[in-house]
Amino acid sequence: TEDESNVEADYDWLIMEIYDKYWEPITSNMILPEVGKGGSTISWVSSNPDLIAADGTVNQPTFSYAKGAAPVTLTATISKGGVSVEKIFELEVYPLHPTAEEHVDYDKDRLTHELILNGNSATDVKSRLYLPTEFNSETVGDISVGGCEITWQSSNPEVIATDGQVTRPAKGQESVQVILTATLKYWDV
Repeated sequence: TEDESNVEADYDWLIMEIYDKYWEPITSNMILPEVGKGGSTISWVSSNPDLIAADGTVNQPTFSYAKGAAPVTLTATISKGGVSVEKIFELEVYPLHPTAEEHVDYDKDRLTHELILNGNSATDVKSRLYLPTEFNSETVGDISVGGCEITWQSSNPEVIATDGQVTRPAKGQESVQVILTATLKYWDV
């Protein structure tokens, strides 16, 4: 029928229309056609309307929300007369660039006990600890994140210095508890 032909033509047209414009992660509002070239009606449903609404409004998530591009599925229903077909578009919404706080939080997550202990046990430190003074930034998706400066404080620098050097108590002396504090800074945060 003519309606079937129009719906099929609009289906093919819509694929090109969306993928030609939105093949990369999305950073701004989309134009979601409501009528196809052949006169079919096109309605939209989003798997995550907070990121891409059915009217094409895009809200980029914060970096910490997605830690990379956030997937969104848009379903287009193309209809004319009694004929209707669906097309699913798997898209990605690019997050906003990380805030200074998100850079700090990202590096804080990288600063693990395992990394710092450098093969030692937390209750039996025998050799140098690894106390980095900076992290190189990493790329998540296409976004550079991290890259903080790190300063250290030790509650007992004679036992564990801020460079990680360990001076154990003499044999027969009791163990000493030492608290290390890391301060991460990204620019002025």
